Amino acid sequence: MAGPTPPAPREWTPELIREQFATRLGTLFNGHVGIELVDAGPGFARLRLPIRDEILQPTGVVHGGAVATLADVTAGVASHVSYPPGTEIVTVELKVNFIAGLREGVLHSEAKPLHIGHRTSVWEVRIDHDSGRHVAFASGTFMVVKEAPAT
Repeated sequence: MAGPTPPAPREWTPELIREQFATRLGTLFNGHVGIELVDAGPGFARLRLPIRDEILQPTGVVHGGAVATLADVTAGVASHVSYPPGTEIVTVELKVNFIAGLREGVLHSEAKPLHIGHRTSVWEVRIDHDSGRHVAFASGTFMVVKEAPAT
């Protein structure tokens, strides 16, 4: 017989962040796109997306959907780890401005907060190429749909 479920951790640690997002970024949609966690903590996240043939559009540049996904996931990770572990977050709005299309290399993203409230958070995301070229800017709003269990 299984024992009681252990309580959710009270704080994010680097180990917990890596563990939680290994599955979310590894085996689900985000992993199929190829998004990788670089670093994250309350109030920020940095991710990367190596450019490969599977995420190119027919003209040979990175598909806007892949760039938008990178922006969404980067802000989503930052939002997620800015609330207690066990909190469930969803995207409610995302706007992306595309600046440049690229064919090879690695995209790097960073999310910073504009607002972190009790139920919503708003983030800005900058996406750059490893050459230093600016690729896209995004803003997104995220909503808490389930608060962390009380401990």
